[in-house]
Amino acid sequence: MKKKLFLLPAISATIFILVIITCLWEFFNWRPIPLRDVCYVRLPGRQMVKRDYVEIHFTGDEWKDNIKQSFAQLRVHEIIESGDTLHGVHFSYGDSATYQLLIRTFDLLTVERAECYICDNAEIWFFNCPKLLPRSSQNVWK
Repeated sequence: MKKKLFLLPAISATIFILVIITCLWEFFNWRPIPLRDVCYVRLPGRQMVKRDYVEIHFTGDEWKDNIKQSFAQLRVHEIIESGDTLHGVHFSYGDSATYQLLIRTFDLLTVERAECYICDNAEIWFFNCPKLLPRSSQNVWK
């Protein structure tokens, strides 16, 4: 009879230990969920369409990085002016790129009045957000 009394606490303790181990495993192996909005855009009446990004990689060479920054500003301006939601600019920074380049990129996006961009580690994705019409217009994309 006494053996059966220890069975319930033993099973409870085992389950509790397994739950704790699982929680710790999930905590230490946590990875952020990839951002799907960066790569795809949903158009009305269509499936998801993959966005096309211009890749701009800053290496730390000041002369080349200034040229890339100027090109990126022209491209961002062109995307915003045309209202293009299928194209964007992907900024990435190498190990020798300076913090000043990152700040200048944020300044570029601010000057061009970019509304949608996502930052992740040493990367910035800029894209033009599709605009919705008011509810009275049945939420049709502009």
